[in-house]
Amino acid sequence: MKYRAEIDGLRALAVVPVILFHAGVGLFSGGFVGVDIFFVISGYLITTILLNDIEKQRFSIVRFYERRARRIMPALFAVLLACLPFAWLWMLPSQLEEFSASLFSTVTFLSNFYFMSKVDYFAPSSELQPLLHTWTLAIEEQYYLFFPPLLYFFMRRSFNKALLAILILCLLSFTLSEWGWRNYPEHNFFFSFSRFWELFIGSLVAFLLHKRTVSGNNWLAAVGLLAIVFAIVLYDDAMPFPSVYALLPVMGATLLIVFATRDTYVAKLLSLKIFVGIGLISYSAYLWHQPLFAFARLRSFDGLSQLDLLGLSLLSLAVAYVSWKFIETPFRTPGVSTKQIFAMTGAGLLIMGGLGVVGYGQEGFEGRLDKTFKQLDSISTVQQSYCHDEGKKTPEQMLNNEFCTLGSGDIRYAIIGDSHAGALFEYADQYLTKAQVASIAVSDGYCAPLINGFAYYEHCAVFMKTAFTKVLANPNIDKVVLFAEWANYTKGYRDTNTPKLLADNEGRADSAEDNPKVFERSFAKTIEALIEADKEVLVVEPVPEFQHNTYRYIAQKILMGDANTISEASASLPTLSLAQYQLRNQEVFEVLSEYQDQIKRLQVAPLFCNQESCSPTGHGSMPLYSDTNHVNELGAKQVVPLLFDELLSH
Repeated sequence: MKYRAEIDGLRALAVVPVILFHAGVGLFSGGFVGVDIFFVISGYLITTILLNDIEKQRFSIVRFYERRARRIMPALFAVLLACLPFAWLWMLPSQLEEFSASLFSTVTFLSNFYFMSKVDYFAPSSELQPLLHTWTLAIEEQYYLFFPPLLYFFMRRSFNKALLAILILCLLSFTLSEWGWRNYPEHNFFFSFSRFWELFIGSLVAFLLHKRTVSGNNWLAAVGLLAIVFAIVLYDDAMPFPSVYALLPVMGATLLIVFATRDTYVAKLLSLKIFVGIGLISYSAYLWHQPLFAFARLRSFDGLSQLDLLGLSLLSLAVAYVSWKFIETPFRTPGVSTKQIFAMTGAGLLIMGGLGVVGYGQEGFEGRLDKTFKQLDSISTVQQSYCHDEGKKTPEQMLNNEFCTLGSGDIRYAIIGDSHAGALFEYADQYLTKAQVASIAVSDGYCAPLINGFAYYEHCAVFMKTAFTKVLANPNIDKVVLFAEWANYTKGYRDTNTPKLLADNEGRADSAEDNPKVFERSFAKTIEALIEADKEVLVVEPVPEFQHNTYRYIAQKILMGDANTISEASASLPTLSLAQYQLRNQEVFEVLSEYQDQIKRLQVAPLFCNQESCSPTGHGSMPLYSDTNHVNELGAKQVVPLLFDELLSH
């Protein structure tokens, strides 16, 4: 296969935006599309090699996987090995347990499925996952598990039949990605067959160029380059992806591969030494940047500055050069035999996979931490009770079965909310049991307690409608509590850079600025329905939300030797001004004020705030939060008595 320097330049155009996107550089808000460019390049190059081997009757599946092993495994093992000591020293047990699971899924090339079930790629919490980026390796290796035998099978029949088979599979995969983002957006991003069409596009390009000479075209090459730049600069994490929007960078890469031949201006630009140099080390740069960012973020308590992240970006390129020169390149030479490369790969898979299994099985090696952590763990998180996540039931299950109840005795109340309500359930159960009364408990994460509303997950609409239907029809329930992280549904979620859009059965907000309007109309219908059913309504105002994960901040201060006690560690926790709390919830308070004669409002901010600021810690500097916004058991012990004393007094 003839070397094309511009392809290495295209690799640089893919990897640099990915790195700068993860560094949070605003100009590269769509830098994640670099992954899609890589998929096209990979599909093109590998298929070109396979076509040549098949036609020359030298195709060997063993030889193919040997080349893949030489290409990806040495550098990958080096990165994984480098991660181990930092994970041991800087990760809390829960984090090390997650890292161990991701380590196993990485070496088994299943990490896309692991992260599909664990993280939102665009959420800040994903920035602490050192191996998050390996989902792309998993996609590629899953593709190359079935593609070579499939290509060989159809090529034995005819070139055109092979081309048609790939075209059909490409269209099916693209159709799935379009359907997927509308129905399962959290899974669609990581799902293999939602991404395969991008690799298939590269494969189709290989068929197009096979034994053909395509004349360069300055205009079409320029269009391809502009398409990629446009996607990198103007896309952001609010874009449904992958979807039809992914066609822009994918087709941009396609135009560059086909028409940016050596004599075009774009090819000359991409063939400059700096771009070719970055392209040559792009695989190692991609591998190293995410662990560098993740561990630096873990070690930093106050967050990394833009300058810090740019420095780490440059460091990832420097480390990548060393990795390329001393790890990648030597293993591609005949000096390392086939037997040696397979032996090394097998040993690496067993060792790294074994460490992953052990680390996960040992729950992050809790025993390596002292008694201070045991004390902290005992109050760290409300292990949300079995009553939370009721929304995972089908509508039929919810209609045919009673909802979960807290306490014991006559059912007089219903608590409906999102995960902020769920965080109270465990202690509320104890409290109501002593009071000898009971309450229906209804909650699910990111589900607004509105009769016809939902935000991120569409199942919330069905779930909440079913819950309210049963509560409204129950004459024994005379008091209904609505408790949620209300600003999530007016301002948009705190955990994404781009606000999510609220929706109800009348439609979705056109922009984040329209969220309050949708919230107000859905809230109005909720209150109207409850009042008509003769229910007394208590709306709990939101608890303050903080910038830092309270538990993790305190625990890592102690883990890293920056503090010796819980109170010493929590003393440096940043607070939130009361003005910031009020601004975050301004639209919520305005809507609640409109119904002050029809509902009761319960202010919980005084439990956490004085006249100037709010704190995530309480008496003795003990943490009241399990993360940035959910109360822990101690926090629940503050809120629950206030809530039920109000209810029981009437």
